[in-house]
Amino acid sequence: MPGNMDKAPLTRASDPNAEFLSLLARHERALAACVHAIVPNWQDAEEVLQETRVTLWQHFADFRPGSDFPAWARTVARNIARTHLRRNGQVMRILRDDVADDLVREMERQQLGGDRRQAALVECTERLKGDARRLLRRFYGDGAKIKQIAAEMGRSLHGTYMALSRIRRTLMECIELRLRREEQA
Repeated sequence: MPGNMDKAPLTRASDPNAEFLSLLARHERALAACVHAIVPNWQDAEEVLQETRVTLWQHFADFRPGSDFPAWARTVARNIARTHLRRNGQVMRILRDDVADDLVREMERQQLGGDRRQAALVECTERLKGDARRLLRRFYGDGAKIKQIAAEMGRSLHGTYMALSRIRRTLMECIELRLRREEQA
């Protein structure tokens, strides 16, 4: 992460709302990565992310200009995620703060090339047809359990796992091929 981009201006802007929105927009992906790394269910993670945004907004006056906004936001996000997991009786699978920070930094580094990868993923996913697309949507989009999907699709549990594995492999190969073509162009 470049040093100056991660720091708030040394003084409050004349419009703290604009300053907050600018900082949040700049670091939204890293914040989302942090939350999704802690909260395994997509819908729960999105709920935690929304609660984090609101909390950051409510406490933005407490944020010290010149300090590290992403670090502050990740700390708030981790605390809200932990509370959410405890409140819902979920097993705490939380990384130590330093490990979580390293993970988020690595995710941000990879994200620089991730926009191309994301575009490739969208294109490759759109090529999927029928049951493959439905299985992917139910598992990743809806957060449905494999057992439930297998029952819905009239497949065995093992067969559903294997189908999901094949879909992932197909997507990975498609993405890699597209990225190689871009690099050669």
